[in-house]
Amino acid sequence: MIMTDYNVTREEELSFYFLYLKNYLASYQFVGITDTFIKARAELAEETYENARRNGAEVDEAHEMSMAALLDGFRYSDYEIIMDVLEEEFADEVSKELRPFMATHLQSLGIVEDVFEGYDVQENTFISSGKYDDLRCELTGVISIIFSEYGL
Repeated sequence: MIMTDYNVTREEELSFYFLYLKNYLASYQFVGITDTFIKARAELAEETYENARRNGAEVDEAHEMSMAALLDGFRYSDYEIIMDVLEEEFADEVSKELRPFMATHLQSLGIVEDVFEGYDVQENTFISSGKYDDLRCELTGVISIIFSEYGL
């Protein structure tokens, strides 16, 4: 859950980067992120874009650089990875409508948190190194055990 500061300015409400990051973080359920952090990151993205353009970067290249700055450290969320596992490995057991609730619940369980502790999902080489596949395999096993214990 994103912690909302109730002093968000009109300028922030209209900032593409502020709104994009706020929506992204909420959609993928990154927790504990404040509007103050989002504002600072949005300002960094704006500065990155402006500096890139001043230094001769094309619009698309400057945008790509600004988005990298904006989303740095927010590549994958635990929630998103759990949703992927539920969709691909448990489609028959967990209905599409129930998956968001189930992902949120699973994410809050200590046994699932322990699985994620062993992986740096924000690492640049997380996917290409095979660690993502290892994590998915481990999560699939843990979720299977949880479902077996609760009769799902």
